[in-house]
Amino acid sequence: MKKVLSLLLLTVFLVMTLAACGQTVTTTTAPVTTGSTEVNNGEPVTIKYLDWTKADQVIQTVTEAYMKEYKNVKVEIEFVPNDQFTTVLKTKVISGDAPDVFGMLVGSDLEEYAKAGYVLDLSNEPYIKDFGNSALDTATVDGKIYALPTKINASGVFYNKKMFEDYKLSVPQSWEEFLSVCETIKGKGIIPIAQGHKTAWASLIIPYEIIAQTLYYQNATIYDDFISGKAKFNETGWNDAVTKYRELWQKGYFNEDFLATDYAQSVALFTNRQAAMVIVPTWALPLVNKGENTSDFGYFAFKMKKDNRPMSFGMVASALCLSSSSKNLDVAKHYLTYWTKDDNWSQISGTQAVPTKTTIKANYDPIIKDYIESLDLDTDITSIDKGWPLGVQPILLKGYSEMFAAGREPSAFLEEMDQEWARYRKEQAGN
Repeated sequence: MKKVLSLLLLTVFLVMTLAACGQTVTTTTAPVTTGSTEVNNGEPVTIKYLDWTKADQVIQTVTEAYMKEYKNVKVEIEFVPNDQFTTVLKTKVISGDAPDVFGMLVGSDLEEYAKAGYVLDLSNEPYIKDFGNSALDTATVDGKIYALPTKINASGVFYNKKMFEDYKLSVPQSWEEFLSVCETIKGKGIIPIAQGHKTAWASLIIPYEIIAQTLYYQNATIYDDFISGKAKFNETGWNDAVTKYRELWQKGYFNEDFLATDYAQSVALFTNRQAAMVIVPTWALPLVNKGENTSDFGYFAFKMKKDNRPMSFGMVASALCLSSSSKNLDVAKHYLTYWTKDDNWSQISGTQAVPTKTTIKANYDPIIKDYIESLDLDTDITSIDKGWPLGVQPILLKGYSEMFAAGREPSAFLEEMDQEWARYRKEQAGN
């Protein structure tokens, strides 16, 4: 609790400057029933929804349909830029102006909100039974479900099928085969892997893929082992995974300017046929589909061993939470329940992501269709950094940059990550 409050209080001074960050969309007024009971007796009521996905018009479309059906309810939607969302939400929560419904990044953020009592336990809501275990697991803190994951972006490799055909290459089924494919492509004067290290999260993807196929592969206890301290970064397969990541660079398989290339630019290198592959999650599809002759493009599972299942590093793109302090909680719960209708929820995943609701049959984009449908969604997608304390991943990101730019050894920053986690455990034990 002390850690949560101290973190939140750091953002108080930003209230004035952040007030203008959002764009509020207010649509006009919905009697609301929960079961057979009218909520608020049909009197006008307003709830607030905060999110960062303004580009996704699904939120607006579903909300307008909700208000058309329940005319006494007005839902005020506020969108803020992605890079400001966390700070804006924290500021609103600590100032007593928490939105009734809000988007949430699962992981450390959700854990802190849950332990501080800011979000409602959704475990007993009737719709929970229709959601996949792998998705709900990412939204679970101390055995309770505090968020509703919206969609999962699995990760793999976008590749140029025509290039592979021209060079008589097969989709690699092991690390050794992957290196061989890269070497052949490099020999043709083509960039094997487009890499956008300038975008911080993009630098995580390749080592996460490697670790998903090795240390985390069908390992049911790995998350708990790290949380308890039984497993350590510098004493497990992490060192080998990061070393292999460095090997790809040392062999010249990345674009030369990858440290100054961002995520969008790396995808453009692929779609412009300057690179044969780009290793990014399925959320890159909108950028990939901007290229010409997209029928040339495919997507395959990154595999370290031939007999491995296509286990993927996956990420719950976002989740929805209810504020435990909402003054209109019944209405907010009703609004979230409305979202979980199949017709509404299917719009969230669209054609590029795995729906978290098991009753939905997704209509996947042809580029990723075969790959996604080959996955067992409850066993083949793993979230690498689940349960990590907030201070751990920044050390990893900095370590990658120092490894490539200054020759820092993986063992050095992995040890630093272990020390940060040990510090966190000690701090938590003292609360």
